[in-house]
Amino acid sequence: MKFMITLIIAINLFTSSFNNVSINEQKNNIIILNEDKTNKMNINDLIVTTLETDHLSGFSWQYEFSEPGIIDILFDNYIPGKDINNGPGKHTFIFKSLAKGKCQLIFNYYRQGENFSHKSVTYKIFVR
Repeated sequence: MKFMITLIIAINLFTSSFNNVSINEQKNNIIILNEDKTNKMNINDLIVTTLETDHLSGFSWQYEFSEPGIIDILFDNYIPGKDINNGPGKHTFIFKSLAKGKCQLIFNYYRQGENFSHKSVTYKIFVR
């Protein structure tokens, strides 16, 4: 529930910047990324992914783009788990598509103080 509220607030914050645009001009979609296929979208769409993260063990996700300028980060937020120690939680990232083209959004899961990735997630992006 906390996750959904955070996601709704984040999306409202970023779409509120379009208040002076008429409703007919505003055609933003929200794309939930899928690792198993090419994620197709239009310019100005919002792109969302949520990854499990264990901050207590020193882990965090870092992202990079194979081609800069096609998408960019708007928001990222970590919500701790619900157990006593606030164990593994969810890290949500929201991006926006900026320009036509293809790129890969690559996430690597690092532990603080280590220089190698424990996991990797790659999303293929196609902005038309």
